[in-house]
Amino acid sequence: MANAADLYVISDEIYEYLLFDGALHYSLAAEPGMAARTITVNGFSKAFAMTGWRLGWLAAPQPIVKLAMKLQTHSVTSAASFVMAAGIAALNGPQDCIQEMVASYARRRFMLDALEEIPGIACAPIEGAFYLFPTFPNTALNSAQVADALLEKADIACTPGIEFGAAGEGHVRFSIATAMSDLERAVERLARVAPGL
Repeated sequence: MANAADLYVISDEIYEYLLFDGALHYSLAAEPGMAARTITVNGFSKAFAMTGWRLGWLAAPQPIVKLAMKLQTHSVTSAASFVMAAGIAALNGPQDCIQEMVASYARRRFMLDALEEIPGIACAPIEGAFYLFPTFPNTALNSAQVADALLEKADIACTPGIEFGAAGEGHVRFSIATAMSDLERAVERLARVAPGL
């Protein structure tokens, strides 16, 4: 479709290593004819737990890279030297920490089964990342109102789905990148308040 319409595609592959149940990362740029049309963005924040360090990369056809460099030179001076050193260490060092982190997130997916048991919540399974995106199909509240209600009634912070575009309306996003005990408490609180939303 991108070929037929003569379009470039931006492919955000930041979660390429955070996959579960044998799911494999596949880059759109590997499709026939797409290397010349794909702008791949990635970084260190997820796989290497360097959130907030703002170190990443872009891979694209040379004309796009040249334009991106012009934009970058007028908006950001450079990454801090210690951040660049950390990026080199992350790429060249042992990679087993990534598998340990993925295994830790996989254990936290117990929430999928737990949410399935709570009336008034539906949640699709996740194959990667560390977020759940449940819906509350029995409520008349929109996603921002659900998020507000969960914060007010259950002390659970989440992001309204509408923040991710119109298709996200009706959902909220929960992060499972926190302590297991916090997630267990969240499940208990959701069981208490979700049926009444």
